[in-house]
Amino acid sequence: MAKIRHRRDARDRGWLRDRGGAADSSEVRSAVLRFLAIGVITLVAVLIPVYAWIHGQAEQRALAEAILRTHQLADFTVGPLLDRDVRAGDASAISRVDSGVRPWMADGSLVRVKIWSGDGKILYSDSADLIGDTYPLPAWSPDLLSGGGNTPGSASRTAWTP
Repeated sequence: MAKIRHRRDARDRGWLRDRGGAADSSEVRSAVLRFLAIGVITLVAVLIPVYAWIHGQAEQRALAEAILRTHQLADFTVGPLLDRDVRAGDASAISRVDSGVRPWMADGSLVRVKIWSGDGKILYSDSADLIGDTYPLPAWSPDLLSGGGNTPGSASRTAWTP
């Protein structure tokens, strides 16, 4: 009897196949593929603008953080080292500033350092050949250098906003 059942099952499957079972499975496969394609297209359409927005926000926050850290370093590490001797170009005073800045450069926190006077003269630079050179200052710098009504970095944030 087991043998007969096996034959009957084989015949039943053949009967279903003959009646269009393959056509039904291709319609289901086609519907599933359409559903998956629409899902992937929708996912990509949503992800691209979201990625662009997140990337822009991360870039703005990183820039704002870098400006804040730079101003803190200028105010609390370098600022106390600046005196009349540095402004006058005294080698020992410049060496003192250099020894205060070098640890920050050694650990990678800083890449380049230039300290400018209000008239555009470079008082200190990690590149010694620039010390004493004069360059025009950006339009926002006089207000920042005078300590105007701005908080530290607000003029820089305005000037550097992408």
